[in-house]
Amino acid sequence: MSSGTRILLGLIAGFTAGALLAGAPGSAGAQFIHAIEPLGGVWLNALRMTVLPLVFALLVTGVGTVRD
Repeated sequence: MSSGTRILLGLIAGFTAGALLAGAPGSAGAQFIHAIEPLGGVWLNALRMTVLPLVFALLVTGVGTVRD
């Protein structure tokens, strides 16, 4: 199975699981979402820690090449 197919299947599975949990009656889905929410925050903070230095380096490099 190609990696593109695996990514697409994972995306569909995640979307389906999220839709089922959001529409689940009672508090089981809400408790699960509340329990896993910090993991999403850690993921977003890790992305920010990676992207911001790259953008800064790109800006510094761009300014440095214009001045030469």
